Amino acid sequence: MLGNVRLDMDKTIIELLSDIDIRIRGLLSLRVKDITLGEDLSYVIVNGNTGMWRIPIVLSAPYLVRYA
Repeated sequence: MLGNVRLDMDKTIIELLSDIDIRIRGLLSLRVKDITLGEDLSYVIVNGNTGMWRIPIVLSAPYLVRYA
């Protein structure tokens, strides 16, 4: 699917959506401080209807590093 996507920002959004399995509204509410990029573990903190969750990210981490 990413083969047809031209812009890196679009690839980042698609990978993040699939990685943490949230809706567009949840993605739009993310802030920079909600994303932690580490060498061993990267994760996103999402504040959902049932509370705050720390969700590990794998596929989207290399794309997010470009914007950190």
